[in-house]
Amino acid sequence: MAYPVIILGFFTGSLILSSCEKKDEDEPQVEPPIVTAEAGSDIQTEINQQVSLDGSGSSTSVGSLTYFWELISSPDQSTAAITDATSAVASFTPDVDGEYNIRLNVLSDTVSRSDNITVTAIASGPIVLSCSDINEEMTLENKFDGVDYYVPCMIQVNAGLIIEPGVTIEFAQEAGFEIQDYDDWEGYISAVGTAQDSIRFTGEIKSEGAWNQILMNSSDLRNTMKYCIVEYAGNSDGSEAAIHLDDAKLELQNSLIQGNSSYGMFVDNRSNISGFANNTFTENMSYPLHIAANKVAQLDGQGSSYTGNTSGVEEYWDEIYVFSNSIYERGYITGQETHVWNDPGVPFFVNELIYVGETDEGSLRIMPGCEVSFGQNFGFWVDEYNASLQITGTADNKVILRGRYGQGSWNGIYLNTNNVENSIEHAVITDGGQEIVGHWFDNPANVNLGYSGGNIRLSLNNVALNNSGGCAIAEGGGDINLSLNNVTYSGNAGNDYCN
Repeated sequence: MAYPVIILGFFTGSLILSSCEKKDEDEPQVEPPIVTAEAGSDIQTEINQQVSLDGSGSSTSVGSLTYFWELISSPDQSTAAITDATSAVASFTPDVDGEYNIRLNVLSDTVSRSDNITVTAIASGPIVLSCSDINEEMTLENKFDGVDYYVPCMIQVNAGLIIEPGVTIEFAQEAGFEIQDYDDWEGYISAVGTAQDSIRFTGEIKSEGAWNQILMNSSDLRNTMKYCIVEYAGNSDGSEAAIHLDDAKLELQNSLIQGNSSYGMFVDNRSNISGFANNTFTENMSYPLHIAANKVAQLDGQGSSYTGNTSGVEEYWDEIYVFSNSIYERGYITGQETHVWNDPGVPFFVNELIYVGETDEGSLRIMPGCEVSFGQNFGFWVDEYNASLQITGTADNKVILRGRYGQGSWNGIYLNTNNVENSIEHAVITDGGQEIVGHWFDNPANVNLGYSGGNIRLSLNNVALNNSGGCAIAEGGGDINLSLNNVTYSGNAGNDYCN
């Protein structure tokens, strides 16, 4: 009886296993949801305008979606962030012009998808520059039809400031740029426009003195301004030059300096304006150019223009003002190379005593057509280190040296060297002899020669010595080698020659 029972139990178990396997095969399989991420189309907007990020076009075939927006990349200096980043519809406000790459991530059950969108932000008006120092290289691009950048204050530039053609920069009152290369700073300005697309530095108010200046305290060789317009600077009180060089270097070419409340440009005796060419200074309310005597040789003669400058009360300032700006930084003409003054088309107004030599060897040559007027008590002082003076007019284009207030209104020329190049040709020297030059002279004169114990050489050819407050020529003693050819004298208060 036991045996049949065992067979039945085995058979019964087999039936049960067979039934379970059949049930698993009949159970339906669950498919994963179909998920689509849709961030929308790319967007173009203006900076500081809120943008809606709409991911509601995303879908899932089963269940619901979870959303997450993320900012993948943004322009430098941007601090923008996404608001409601876990909602189907988020928002975002670009704060700097440029491209913002944004990604939408959606999740349903275990399935995730993503889609990217690009938001391009452009500025709608002038970009306001920060008042913080510029410590990293900055490039200003031509972004708008009108004003591109607004400067609200005086900004110190300690790195490269590169300005592209066509850019217009507008300055608030007392605002400007200070280019600095002190210590570890490497500040410079490279503003290179073109004849078709000049670079404009202008005031918010279109009137003389509406902003401060471009102050150059950098001798970096990259300092360049070409095809630029600098206008309405100088401060409201006319206290500043539009471009001010203090121990600085600047190559200024093909530029217009106009409508400023003071000098168009100031150049001190430690600065370098090599390459200066084809510039126009006009409608400024003081002298177009204020320059140290030892930098006059870097001008380009009549290649540049200095006319039309006036204070607005029928007082014209169409002269180049030669003054080193300090009694401690006088006009020394020194060095192995001859300083050549070419005719700029307007007079020079020398308001300091110009030393040729004195502290080192030096040579000055004044070219045909130059007209030089002197302030009271000033003149040329040629002394020591075998310094030389050459005044080289022509019959048709004389050199004129004169005072500003008639007879005896400047000191004249003092010469005390034996250089064979000392010569005055085709010149008119008038109004000198204001004061006795040195304790060894008994008489003031237009031309003062030597002192006791000195050796002096000078030739005068086709020279007119007129209207002196003393003598035409006076000597202070010494061994004088003086050659006179066709020298005329007129209206002098003293004798033609005094010794």
